Amino acid sequence: MSETGQYPYQKQGGVTIFLQWWGRQLLSLIPNRLALVFGLAHDRLVLAPEDGDYSVYRLFGDTPENLGRLSSDATRQKFARRRARGAECVLRIPSEQGLRRKASISVSALPRGYDAVAGEIERQTPFTPDQVYLGYRVEDAIDSVGRVVAHLSLAPCANTNAALKSLEKRGIIPDRVTLADDANAHSEGDTVHILALRRAVAPPRRLLLGLAVLSFVALASPLLRNYAVLAGMEKQLTQAEQIIKANSNPNGPTQDPQAQIAWLAAQRGQRPPLADLLNMISMALPDTAYLAQFELSGRALSLQGVARAAPELIAPLEALPQVTRVEFGAPTLRDPATGLEQFQLNLFLRQPAGTRNRK
Repeated sequence: MSETGQYPYQKQGGVTIFLQWWGRQLLSLIPNRLALVFGLAHDRLVLAPEDGDYSVYRLFGDTPENLGRLSSDATRQKFARRRARGAECVLRIPSEQGLRRKASISVSALPRGYDAVAGEIERQTPFTPDQVYLGYRVEDAIDSVGRVVAHLSLAPCANTNAALKSLEKRGIIPDRVTLADDANAHSEGDTVHILALRRAVAPPRRLLLGLAVLSFVALASPLLRNYAVLAGMEKQLTQAEQIIKANSNPNGPTQDPQAQIAWLAAQRGQRPPLADLLNMISMALPDTAYLAQFELSGRALSLQGVARAAPELIAPLEALPQVTRVEFGAPTLRDPATGLEQFQLNLFLRQPAGTRNRK
């Protein structure tokens, strides 16, 4: 933006326009006070000249709030309080004191900003460019010859400066000057002159304190989580050590090498001979079953293979004297090409008779 308040042209795509519309829709769902606290909206005070005085309107939310005449002490106090909180002050020039025009501008000239539309002032108005404050906006549509429609809003400098001087005597310096829009009497109008950038609203102390607490929690949460996980792992490790000590075998190996060898031999003797066990299983299985893999872990034997009917294997295997029970370790899958079922069986073996009463 320049001193005269015109807006440089920026072409916006469809996605940008949609996101802006979506953002406005979401913002409309947030309560006005909450939006103001979080900086999602800003408070505006509009000064409208009327009969030598100024009517003060607050534009925040859906409907404007009439605060009264500026000559009233109560109105000036309300105005001062809201300005102290960061409300923007806008001087709105009546529409009958300004001009609105349309101009067809070449797209290639728009990057020049004010110079692209300054020539239209002398062509369409009785003023020269230095006699008016100008604001403009450009439509998105581009015609076949590469031109767009620019909407010009002009306010004579003489009337505007007189109003600014009268407000300065009251200690008020607006942030912007706008030209009222007859089509929307409740709007702030179109900006034609900018005197100062909008002041940032200082966040409430409670909000800053809340943000500080949330930031601290966000930074400390990974450390607290790691500490909790580590403490849980240490507790589980302690419990595991206690269980091992409680279930330790008093007849286990001692430091004597001969005793250790004897203990290992006794432990090995508790396991059934693997060759004999596989031979008995092979004899128990029908000729339509084929073993592909087996694994012995303690008293549990896992068998994997294929068979014509996997459920028919359970009965002959449970009939073996070394087996207590048989169950499927996984669902059976039928191969559509061969018609055979892939199975996984878990066999639980009996403890040798000589070791049942050993503690």
